[in-house]
Amino acid sequence: MDSGKIKDQLKEFLSLIELHKEQGKKMRQMAAILELHPPVLSSITKTVFPAILDNKGGFADEKELIRESFRLVNNLSKEKVLYHLPTYIEKLKNVKIDEKEYNLDHDLFKPYKNAIASSHEVIARNFTGLYKCYTRSSNADLIKEEPILIRYNDEKKYIEVKKGNTLSQCSFEGFIFLAGSHLISIHLLDDPDNIQESGLIQLVQPFVKSVKLLRGIYLNLSYSKQPLARRIILQKTEDDCSLENFETIATHYYEKTSYSEDINKEIIDYVSGPNDAIECLALPHPTFDEKDLANEKRMIENMKSNIV
Repeated sequence: MDSGKIKDQLKEFLSLIELHKEQGKKMRQMAAILELHPPVLSSITKTVFPAILDNKGGFADEKELIRESFRLVNNLSKEKVLYHLPTYIEKLKNVKIDEKEYNLDHDLFKPYKNAIASSHEVIARNFTGLYKCYTRSSNADLIKEEPILIRYNDEKKYIEVKKGNTLSQCSFEGFIFLAGSHLISIHLLDDPDNIQESGLIQLVQPFVKSVKLLRGIYLNLSYSKQPLARRIILQKTEDDCSLENFETIATHYYEKTSYSEDINKEIIDYVSGPNDAIECLALPHPTFDEKDLANEKRMIENMKSNIV
């Protein structure tokens, strides 16, 4: 295809994306329309296509410009994207504005708002502060230690939770509330305006006067973007910490045998056992029937036996 024609199509594609964004469409909605994963749509609209149109690298050869622009994103097929580009444009042209009304004040959501409001005082008194968070890493057989901050946000007027920071590979923010007298529930989002990942931490509420250790289950996505549930430990290190200091705390990875004064054997053993994580595998399922489920379960058991 002529490079000039490709650029015209890129401009048309990006203008249609902007048009639908102005009309209220979210990126994940447009990704579903185009049958693309949201991260792929985000990569081509924010990185690859602008790089081709701007040519900040000063490439004289158009083919080299296109090839090098696609190389800015891992595992993105230039041939596949350009082949389907006319189809993407047609799909975006045929999208109608969703005229349905959604009631976000439905009774289903009110218990969450009420729980957050009624939990503020107890959480502020007992659970705010800086924590070291320990879980098994999602992409290696290591223990991950990263910072978690539970603090009152003076601007937003609620108690927020921050998991990870700018030094971490990924970071989340969210809210916390008490679910009855036994459970602390933390809901996390990677980006409140354009959610790609979310997480849920359910912690056992301890019946002690001074909280130093919290334990529970962490549910989010694995490195291969599959559901993953793991044991999690929150170890309190400070009762108060500024956001500035929080942003300077690095995330660390430990071998299972890396015991020290900072991370003891009991914590590592609690989160690192072969049965301390439940996950789905990113496997091709041609038919997806009962046999595929059995094959996946067998592969998971084999992986666990090799880890021990």
